[in-house]
Amino acid sequence: MQLCFFGSDHDHQNILQLLDMIPKYNGWLGRCDAFRDYDSFVTHLRWGEYDAVFVTQNNAGGMEGVIAARNVRPNIPVVWFSNDEGFGVQAYRLDVDFFHCKPITPRVLEMALERLSAKRQ
Repeated sequence: MQLCFFGSDHDHQNILQLLDMIPKYNGWLGRCDAFRDYDSFVTHLRWGEYDAVFVTQNNAGGMEGVIAARNVRPNIPVVWFSNDEGFGVQAYRLDVDFFHCKPITPRVLEMALERLSAKRQ
């Protein structure tokens, strides 16, 4: 699985550590390109070969990342972890494949990965 990640370094490292805690998904991640700024994220998403997008940017920045993902790659699966559950309605409107509020736990990440796996079948 090749991921395009938009969010903080802390969230990126946290997700990588959580992946190691989920035996079913050990070795699942082939590559994860992480971007903290919007312009780099959009540019790489447009030209890169990715299987899914993870967005962990807080507040409206996260929503802007999801909107960009939908505009640039309409069919790519999107996982959105937000610090505000109020964005859940926007996640529904933007057809996000998995939305959850932070903190990200091993079980929450596993649910997101199961959703992605089901979509790929």
